[in-house]
Amino acid sequence: MTLRSTLLLASTMLAVAGQAVAATGTFPSKSTTVTTNAIFGGGASLPAPYLRQASDCWGDKIDLAFRGVAATTTIFDFNYAGVPAFNCATTQVSPVGQAVSYISTGSGRGILGYFAHSPFYVDPIGKTGDSWLGSGTGPAPTVYATKVNFGASEAGLPQHDANDGGDIDTYNGTSVDGLSNPVSRYVIQSGVAIEIPNTATSPAPFTASPGVTLPGTVNTTPFAQPLATYGHAIQIPLLVAIPTVSFSSVYKKVASSTGKVTSYKFLQATATQKLRLSNKQLCAIFSGTVSDWNQLTGIDSTNPISKATADTAAFSVPLQIVGRSDGSGTTSIFYRHLEKICGAGNAYTVDANTAGGNAPTTLPSALQGPTYDKTQPNVAVGGEVTTKFTRADGNDGVAKYLSFTAVPTANNTLVQGRIGYVGNDYVLPYVLKNGQNTYGLFSAALQNSKNAYVAATPAAALLAFAAVQAPQTTSGAAPYYYTPGLNGDRSNPATNATTYAWVSAANIASPLADPTATGSYPLVGTTNGLFYQCYADTTETTIVQNFLSWYYSNGVVNDKSKGILAINGFAPVTPQYQSAIQQTFLLNNYPLKTGGTATPLNLDIQQAGSTFTAECPTGVTGA
Repeated sequence: MTLRSTLLLASTMLAVAGQAVAATGTFPSKSTTVTTNAIFGGGASLPAPYLRQASDCWGDKIDLAFRGVAATTTIFDFNYAGVPAFNCATTQVSPVGQAVSYISTGSGRGILGYFAHSPFYVDPIGKTGDSWLGSGTGPAPTVYATKVNFGASEAGLPQHDANDGGDIDTYNGTSVDGLSNPVSRYVIQSGVAIEIPNTATSPAPFTASPGVTLPGTVNTTPFAQPLATYGHAIQIPLLVAIPTVSFSSVYKKVASSTGKVTSYKFLQATATQKLRLSNKQLCAIFSGTVSDWNQLTGIDSTNPISKATADTAAFSVPLQIVGRSDGSGTTSIFYRHLEKICGAGNAYTVDANTAGGNAPTTLPSALQGPTYDKTQPNVAVGGEVTTKFTRADGNDGVAKYLSFTAVPTANNTLVQGRIGYVGNDYVLPYVLKNGQNTYGLFSAALQNSKNAYVAATPAAALLAFAAVQAPQTTSGAAPYYYTPGLNGDRSNPATNATTYAWVSAANIASPLADPTATGSYPLVGTTNGLFYQCYADTTETTIVQNFLSWYYSNGVVNDKSKGILAINGFAPVTPQYQSAIQQTFLLNNYPLKTGGTATPLNLDIQQAGSTFTAECPTGVTGA
């Protein structure tokens, strides 16, 4: 989707019209709980605790912040049992006084904050304001600042869009708006950034929606498009993301006259045998065509779904689907897979001419039901419909609503059959290792393109991701030439036609939409880091460079069985990807093809105004 279309969706995807952005002033420029030298970012909720955990191994330990919640969360220290061992509770990589801060906002807000270079932004048409702070009335999270150094999202940013210019085209100043006017400037209005056409001599009048208070002062001075201000957009995968189709294994609780509770489970939902869902069943469930678990066997009789044999009652369990209410990269991965496997005319079909055919970060409007407030006890939401999604904010909100924590009173029975999509870290067995929750959720084994049922594991996800190589020339043995693709290399415009060079497309053209490798788990994507090439502050530049260099080169994060990602149910990118990212964006080494000549791409992250003028030339002030 384009930046303009993203902003136009802000009123539904990010801030409902009339929602008040907290009028508590701006975030503190540096928190009293954060060391003086820090970089600040936010976005995707799926990897948030583990980006925090990795950051606490590298630098000073700080809490994880969540949008809309003043209180922060302390993430426990990781103890790496590999070789060499590394206990993050007692050791850190960076000098004392350096840190990486992160606020979990959801991918949609992470993208918007990255483009605006600010946690405050606005939909220029709907005039609906939003921020990384949220709508609460309490103070800003104490670990956050007004500046955005990076973002994170599972929804990849496209370079081109047949209709309206891609996000990277917009970043580079080559896109057009909905009226075919080139867009290459922004204005700051009430402390937020909005795009304006080149043809406009002054920004349109701005009035906030009723009830919306935006921090900052009014400044209508246009500023240059991001490429000329911050250098190239750097979009690289941080990890292999593994969404799961999750549910509580318990579907019924019966209380005796004395209050003793007997629980009944789906027969296949045990520690050793996964409940299996075929593609037919998966599509039927999440397109809203079934309303009871007992209908799934009729959808695919070769893969029956049944109750525990001890339950003598008729097998009837209302099936309630649950998904995300916020702009979510997890949703885009889920959406992309269903679009691929469910066939023409399904609820997840995307017009190829709309936003480049990319899966959106929100669920189909026809399937959206009421929203669950995750701050409230887990009770059924009013107006809930079995054939529409009950939606919740963040992976944590979905997990909380999927759980079956309610207890029946004496002589009563409760039946609950919710199913939804959530990160692998929120389900068994991985949740036992990270202490995320005690919701007791299981995940289903899904049918892959080889017609095998595969459970969600880091190893199975790596089999899927291994087919995706970092950008390279089409000939020659490793090591490869790496091409910049969507990162906007000025020296080689021909490569800009490569829509997704470093991240996987959010559409069915991606090899991750339905992986073909034997043994691969089919619901896979990446969490992508969004960085600027040029940073204005010397210390911030150093922190970005050093953190990424460590992140992609050590076992604490990247060990495939003992690292932070694997322990929590995710997977690191392949060694080939790790090397490509370091060589291209950190070292500026263009690896030699056998008999070839090294030609630096000049895409490495640098400080603006430094001697490396090819990366950050005169006029690029830096982020």
